[in-house]
Amino acid sequence: MRIARRPVLTLATLIVAALAALLAAQPVPHHVERGPVNLPEVVQRASVIVRGSVASSRVEWVGRTIFTFHDLVVSETIKGAPQTRITIAVPGGAIGNVRTDWAGAPSIRLGDELVFFGNAFTGRPAFEAVGLFDGLVEVHTDPGNGRSAVAPRGRPENLEDFLTEVRALSRR
Repeated sequence: MRIARRPVLTLATLIVAALAALLAAQPVPHHVERGPVNLPEVVQRASVIVRGSVASSRVEWVGRTIFTFHDLVVSETIKGAPQTRITIAVPGGAIGNVRTDWAGAPSIRLGDELVFFGNAFTGRPAFEAVGLFDGLVEVHTDPGNGRSAVAPRGRPENLEDFLTEVRALSRR
């Protein structure tokens, strides 16, 4: 009598197969370490682009995820319907004794100035950033010259030069 042999599935084989399936299903990889963004792609994917300052923030559960909602006073609408205020949803925050932190998430505080690239947040009157955090560009003061600067591509850039490029890309 001959016994049929079946291939042995080890845990390592299953893990490799699961990782291969997961990687094959992934869209464009995301830079969780705040790597350089592809500005033309971010501009194209955003339905709204605004420049504004954080006026208030609140933390809420959305399903099983904690989000911090920041209300921005808009100083300029670059793309989309003109806005005077918008709410942006950023994953992470703390409610009671539960806190979630997301790798690559910026630390946004009241008064911070942002250039925001986003799309509608499902089920809420809010927007979420393109590429998780790629669409949240923090404005800071360049210590070298005292001017407003941003660094979404991994190097400091003059804010006005950056905005000129964003405006040009959003008209295409």
